[in-house]
Amino acid sequence: MEKSTKSNFSFPIPPYDIQLEFMKKLYDTIENNNIGIFESPTGTGKTLSLICGCLTWLEDFYKQKSTPTEEENGSKRKKDEDSDDEPEWIMEQVKKQKQEEEEQKLGQLKNKSLKKVENYEKKRNKFLQSITNKMNSEDDDDLVLKEVDDETKHKIINQLGIKKDILDDLYSDDEEESEILFGSRNATPKEEEDTFLTPKIIFCSRTHSQLNQFVNELRKTSFKDKVRMVNLASRQTYCINEYVLYKKTNQGKVLNSSSRINEQCQYFREKKYCCYDAEDLSLFKDHVMVKVHDIEELIQLGKRLEICPYYGTRRAVPSCELVCLPYSSLLHEQTRKSLGIQSLKDCIIIIDEAHNLVNAIHQTLSCQLELMELQLVQEKLEKYLEKFKNRLSGKNQSNMKKLMDIVNKMANYLKNCKKENGQEFVLSVNEFLFETKLDNVNLFEVTEFIEKSELTKKLNLFIERQEKSSVVIHTNKTTKRNNNGNHVQYSANKQKQEEDHSRLNIPVMSNNAMFNFASMLLALMNIDKDGKLLISPNKSMKFMLLNPNIYFESIVKEAKSIILAGGTLEPIQTLLEQLFPNNVRSLSNISSNNKGEKLNDEAKSIVVYQCDHHIIPKNQFLPLILTKGPNNIDFDFRFQSRKNEELISSLGMLILNLSNIVPDGIVLFFPSYQYEKLVFEHWQKSGIITSIEKKKKFLREASTLSNNSDSHNPITLEQLLQDYKQTIDFNFGNNNGGSIQRYNGSVLSSIVGGKLSEGINFSDGYGRLVVVVGMPYPNPNDIELLEQQKYFSNRFGHTSNTFASEFYDNICMNAVNQSIGRAIRHAKDYASILLLDKRYQQQKMIDKLSKWIRKDITTEDNFGKILFKMGQFFKEKLTTQQEFERVRKENFISKTNNKVK
Repeated sequence: MEKSTKSNFSFPIPPYDIQLEFMKKLYDTIENNNIGIFESPTGTGKTLSLICGCLTWLEDFYKQKSTPTEEENGSKRKKDEDSDDEPEWIMEQVKKQKQEEEEQKLGQLKNKSLKKVENYEKKRNKFLQSITNKMNSEDDDDLVLKEVDDETKHKIINQLGIKKDILDDLYSDDEEESEILFGSRNATPKEEEDTFLTPKIIFCSRTHSQLNQFVNELRKTSFKDKVRMVNLASRQTYCINEYVLYKKTNQGKVLNSSSRINEQCQYFREKKYCCYDAEDLSLFKDHVMVKVHDIEELIQLGKRLEICPYYGTRRAVPSCELVCLPYSSLLHEQTRKSLGIQSLKDCIIIIDEAHNLVNAIHQTLSCQLELMELQLVQEKLEKYLEKFKNRLSGKNQSNMKKLMDIVNKMANYLKNCKKENGQEFVLSVNEFLFETKLDNVNLFEVTEFIEKSELTKKLNLFIERQEKSSVVIHTNKTTKRNNNGNHVQYSANKQKQEEDHSRLNIPVMSNNAMFNFASMLLALMNIDKDGKLLISPNKSMKFMLLNPNIYFESIVKEAKSIILAGGTLEPIQTLLEQLFPNNVRSLSNISSNNKGEKLNDEAKSIVVYQCDHHIIPKNQFLPLILTKGPNNIDFDFRFQSRKNEELISSLGMLILNLSNIVPDGIVLFFPSYQYEKLVFEHWQKSGIITSIEKKKKFLREASTLSNNSDSHNPITLEQLLQDYKQTIDFNFGNNNGGSIQRYNGSVLSSIVGGKLSEGINFSDGYGRLVVVVGMPYPNPNDIELLEQQKYFSNRFGHTSNTFASEFYDNICMNAVNQSIGRAIRHAKDYASILLLDKRYQQQKMIDKLSKWIRKDITTEDNFGKILFKMGQFFKEKLTTQQEFERVRKENFISKTNNKVK
C-alpha cells in the first residue's frame, strides 16, 4: 500500500502532526478496502480526524467518478489522433466542466429538499400570521381555546375566519409534492422510494449522547454544509406518541419496555390510531437533508411537523451519505434493516469507542429466560388456544400445540434438573436439546411461525386484556380511531392500587415473556461450539454467546472497509483475536502502524495505527507507578492481602500527602465497590478522611447507589458531579477568614468499570491527578468468563494456563486504560496518573498500557520520590494554576453580582 500524499482534509483548524498522520492513514485504509484499528488518545481530536478523513475520501470518490479513467482517456486519445489535436487548455476546461456537472448533480437532491422546506416554512408562517391577525382583531374572551385535537383543527380554523385561499395554499400541490401541515391525511401521497445511494459512511458509537457529540464535532467543519446526514435510533428514543411509550396505572404512567413499544407502535399503525403516522414522510426527509440534526432536534422536528421521527429518519436513509446509529443497532441484522439500512455493500463502517464492541456483541446476542416466564407463556398459550381454537386454521392449531409442547419440556427441565447444592452448571446447546427431547424439533419452522403469525404481539395484547383491565373510551389529540376521534385505553385493575411505587419503571414481565422465549429459540439454533447454556436449576437458563465473530464476520465481508477507533483500545491483540480471526494468517505479525498478512485474496488486510504521543508537550503529562507506600509498605492489593489494615493506612497517608501537593481535583479508582467501602470506613475511623477534608472535599461514587447503607437518600450521578465541579470552581486562592468554607479542590472516590470510569471527562482542574488503586481483575470464578476463556484457548491452540493468565490480564488492563483515559482532554491540559500496585511494574503489564502512556511511564519504589516528582511537576504549572483561579474568581464575582441584581 502506497503512503498517502493527501494533505488537505478541510480540518477546521491547522491540524497537529498526529492528526494529519491519523487522517492520511484513515484515508488510505478506506481507499484500499482494509480493516483499520485506530487508537488515538482522548483529547487529540480523534472524532474530528475521523470526520475529516472519511468525508474527504467520500468527496474525492465522487470527484473521481466524474474524471475519465485511464481506459477512457486511452480511447479518447485514439479518437483525437484521428482528428485535429485540441489545445491542452481546452482539454483541461472540458475536464473541469465535467467535474462541475457531477458536483452539481450531487447537490440536486439537497437543493430540491431545501426548496421544499423553504416553501413549507413560507406557507406555515403565512398561515400562522393569518391566525394571529384574526385573533388580534377581536376580543380575546371568545377565542380562548381548549386542547386541540386533529379532528377539531379545521373547525377552529373556520371559527377564526381564515381565508380559504390561504388554507388551500397550505395543502396545494407544489411542483412535484403536496405540502402537508398539521399532519393532514387528506393529501394524496406521491412518495416514491429513493434509490439506496452508496457508498455511505456509517458511523457508530455506543450511546446516543456520544452520537450527539459526533454531530457537534461535525458542525465545526465545512462538511456540515455539504453532507447529507441522518441520525437513526430506536422507537424507544424517537417515539413521540405517549400512548405507545407509556402504560397508565393508578400510580401514574409507566414506561413500556422496548419490545412492548415496538408492538404498540405496530398495532397503532395497523389500526390507524397514531396521528404521527404520516403516509407521506418526504417532508420530514427534506428537513433532514438540508441541515445536520442531532437526536433531540429530530424529535422536536417530528413534533413540529407531526410526523413520526422514527419512520421519518428511516425515509431519509437511502438519500443520505452519512448515517449515524448506536452499534448495537448495526450488529443485529434485523434491527439494521428495520432502520432502513438495506445493505452494507460499498459502505464504510466506522465504530467509535470500539473498546466496548465485543461486550456489546455479547450483550446484544445473549439472552436469558426465567422459569416463571416459561410458565406464564404456557398458561397464556393454553388460554389463547382455548378462546380462539375455532377461529384458527388446522395448521395454526398444530403449530400452537407444538409450541406449547416445547414450552412444557423446557419448563419441566428447569424444574427437575438436579446438581449438587443446586448450583449453576453449563450445557452445550446439543446437550440441552437432547435432554429436553427437542433434538428432533425443527426450530427454524417454529421461529418462522412465531414471526409470520405475529404471535408475540397478539399474545401480549391478549395478556393485557386478560388482566381484568377495564376499557375507557375518550377523546385525545394524540391517538385516534376511525373518524370519530375516539381511542381505546386500558386502565389498570383496582386490585393493583397497592402496587409498590418503586417497581413502576420495571417492565411488566408478561410483556417480555413471549419475546424472551422467542429469543431463546433463536439462540438454540446457533452452532453448538459458538455458545453455551448456563442453567440455574428451578430458576432460569441463559444463552452465553462465546464467539462474537460469527455475527461480526458478515459485516466485515459485506462492507467496503471497517474502522475501529478509540482512545484506549489496548490490549489490541485480544480485540483482533475475537473479531477478525479469519482475516490474517498470523495475528502476531501485526505491529503498530503496520498491516498483517492476508489469509487469502478475499480477506481484508488489517491496519493498526496507534498514536505514540499526545498533542500535549511531554512536560504536561506525568505517568508513574508506585510499588511501596509510606512506612515502606508493599502496595500489593491482591484479594488475599488487600484487607491488611497497615496497607489501607499507608494508602490513606499517601492520598493525604498528595492532597497537599496536587491542586484542584484528584480522582481515585478502586477495583470494586466493596473494597472502596472497606477503605473508606477504615479511613473514616482512623481520622484520615477528616485530615483530607482540611484541604479537599471527599466525595464518593458510592453515594449514588440505591443500596448504599451510608445514606438513605442516594444522590444522582449528576448531583455528585455538580458538587465535585462546584467545589473545584470555588477554589480561587485563600479563604481569608470567610464564613463559607472553601476547599483547594476535591477527592472523588470512584470505581473501575463504574459510572465515572467511562464517558466522563475530567479535563483541566477536574482531573489533575488520576490514581488507580490495585488491579481490577474480574472474578476468576465467573462462569461466563471461564467459558469464554476455554473457548478462545481451544480455538487458538493456546496452553490453557498461559492463555487463562493472559485472558484475565487483558480484561484488567483494558479497564485500567479506560479509567486513566479520563484525564488530558485538550492541548493545554496537564495531569498526572499514578498506578498503585507492585504488579504494574511487570513489563507485560506496561506493554498493555496505551502506547502514548507506556513510553514515558516510570516506576518508583519510594514514596518520597513520588512526592518530590509530583511537587516539581505542579510547581512548574503554578503560573497556569494561578491564571485558572483568577478566571474562576472573576466568574464567581460575576455570578454573585447577577444574583444580587
